[in-house]
This record gives sequence, structure tokens and C-alpha cells, in this order.
Amino acid sequence: MIKAWKGDFGQEYTKRNQYNWKKRIPLYKKILKDLPITKVLEVGSNCGLNLLALESLGYLTFGIEPNNFARKMAKDAGLLVFPGTSNAIPFPNESKDLVFTCGVLIHVPPKELEASMKEMIRVSSKYILAIEYEAPKETMVVYRGKRDMLWKRPYGKLYKKLGLKLIGEGKTDIDRCRYWLLSK
Repeated sequence: MIKAWKGDFGQEYTKRNQYNWKKRIPLYKKILKDLPITKVLEVGSNCGLNLLALESLGYLTFGIEPNNFARKMAKDAGLLVFPGTSNAIPFPNESKDLVFTCGVLIHVPPKELEASMKEMIRVSSKYILAIEYEAPKETMVVYRGKRDMLWKRPYGKLYKKLGLKLIGEGKTDIDRCRYWLLSK
């Protein structure tokens, strides 16, 4: 699966998923309001549009991204985006206040999901944020004509099973995604 995201499939995703990052600022203001955070890591940051929104709010941002094309776009925008995947985050334990995904865990295969979530928890010192498609139970969805590329899941419940406390959740204006904000 990760091979597809590192290659042309991932590059094409980056090309077709360009949006005005400034429209995400109100959502991040709402979700992160009054949280004592400075350092934010996005896992699967693509070309960094979420990071631009967060930087505009004063956060120190970092990203990891497996696709070279997307990572170069992020670096060209002045962002700190490094090679990495959700199950191999190149940062020390508890080195970021908030670690988050936005439409990334949906693409993690079932056998790799728990390891990816635990890796994000390892790097976070305080909070986890998941912005993903929701379903009451894991449901595979055909994605761009391919099977085993996208799953809807109850991410809040899954993180709670890993010992986190749900402190916020709700709808977003991002492609019918829901968000779950959790604390360690």
C-alpha cells in the first residue's frame, strides 16, 4: 500500500487535491481553542496545506510524508516536512504537543492501523487529533477503483481503547470527515 502512495498514485493525489488552506483556519481555531500547545506534527502532511493553516495561527509545525513530490512542494513553501510514514515517525518520544492526521488513517491497512496509532501516541506529549471518515465499524470502501485502499472506522473509540481520553469531537467541512481530539 505505501508503495502506491510513494509513487505516481500519490503524486496524482497531490495534484488533484489542491485547496485554499486559509479556509481551514476556522476549523483549527475551533478544535484547538485554548489548548496549551506549541509544536504540532501532521502525519501524512502531503504538500503541507494543513500546516500552512496551522502556522498562520502561530504553531510551530512539522510534517512527515512518504511521497517525494508532495514533500518537495511542502519544502518549496518553506515547511518542515520529512520522509516518514504513520508506522515509522522519525521523531523522539513525546517530542510534539499535538500529533494529527487528516485523511490519512483511512488509508492505513487494518493490520497496520494499531501500530500506526501507537506510533502517533508515542511521539505526542499531550494530544492526538484524527480528522477522518467515520463508520460504526471498520468498513472497506472502493477508492478510485481500487480495493483495500480506504477504510472508514470509529477512530475515537479506537484511540480510547489505546488509553486516550476523548475531549472533543464533531463534524468538519473537510470532505464529510469527522474529528476526534484526544488527550494522553
